[in-house]
Amino acid sequence: KRQQHHHPMHIIRLHALAALLASAAALKTPTAQLSRAATFWRYATPVVAKYLGQLASIELQERLSGTCLSDEECAVAWEDAHVSGASAFRKTVDDLGGFYVKTGQIVASRQDLFPKQYSTALAGLTDFVDPLPSEEVRRVVAEETLRPGEVWDDVFSEWDDAPLGAASVAQVHRAVLSEKYGKKEVAVKVQRPGVETTLLGDVKQLKRLAKPLRGTTPVDYYIVFQELESQLADEFDFIREAAAMERI
Repeated sequence: KRQQHHHPMHIIRLHALAALLASAAALKTPTAQLSRAATFWRYATPVVAKYLGQLASIELQERLSGTCLSDEECAVAWEDAHVSGASAFRKTVDDLGGFYVKTGQIVASRQDLFPKQYSTALAGLTDFVDPLPSEEVRRVVAEETLRPGEVWDDVFSEWDDAPLGAASVAQVHRAVLSEKYGKKEVAVKVQRPGVETTLLGDVKQLKRLAKPLRGTTPVDYYIVFQELESQLADEFDFIREAAAMERI
């Protein structure tokens, strides 16, 4: 009986991950979520088709030759599909941002589970995004920091509307506190409105999808998304982050 080398486990992992990501995006009905799911599949469909076509080609070649390709020959055969898939994944992440960036970072860090082409394409992945409008930032800061009866200038003597950095979860602004609050130069981290509910909601949907599949896929995606949920929860805890910075 011939050994079967043509269907490496990381290809199953990639297909299962794609199905879970797309299904989670499509579970929510608002137009924006459906649009995100459509964007995902616009990139994913040609990649899945290429993998399936390559698999069929290898199976045909093995049937005609009567021998199974070696691991080295399989690696060469799958190279082009992996390169195309990794490129499409990176474009998906760049277009959709947010949750997909976090997923891409995990894929990049797990070279033991996914092809090296994916780690290379996703290496150095960051979730920098366009900053929030300055008016919205000031509104959020005022709601969270101003005491009853205070106005903006009671708290801040200086405020830079241009952020030092902007990511999917939050952005940071330089400011100087008023004399009343010590006249210190500070960095103010502003969480994007609604982002915690959106991102953690996406992960909960994925966990719900992955749980019934435990034991049926090469990777326990429930554990993967549980780890992602824990990482995201830490990012939303600004008080804990500030306390850690104080200790440093």
